[in-house]
Amino acid sequence: MTLPHMSPTKKDVDKFMGSVRNFNSRETDVLMCSAMKSGTHWVHEIVSMLLHQTTEYNSHGELNDCNFECQTDWDRLEQWNSPRFLQTHLPLMYLPRKHVENGYKIIYLNRNPKDRAVSNFHFMHKKGVPVGSWNDFFDNFVLNGNYF
Repeated sequence: MTLPHMSPTKKDVDKFMGSVRNFNSRETDVLMCSAMKSGTHWVHEIVSMLLHQTTEYNSHGELNDCNFECQTDWDRLEQWNSPRFLQTHLPLMYLPRKHVENGYKIIYLNRNPKDRAVSNFHFMHKKGVPVGSWNDFFDNFVLNGNYF
């Protein structure tokens, strides 16, 4: 599996993935699982408004604060009030064991793969990630499922 280019995943992938799998999920937690460039920020705002019963834009922290791939301080998440709204781009097999086994709430978000591919290609180029030509990127996206 290719992981997104987030600093916590670069140091010790096995330790990091263990932290995700062993995360102390609560029954009131809502976990949004999405492929990259699927509209995560947009849906994050909507669900945050619903959970906190407000029409104000999210004031409960940046999206990266609750993104598993960006976590450097798991204890900080433990101190958050319920309901916690968490987000990840990781596949099901890497989600917190407790969350999946207990059937806690998961929102699965996806978008037309063609749209995601184009959006991700341009996003990666802006970030300076070497993805090669569009043809190389597309082949990797479609044939190998690697789109990080």
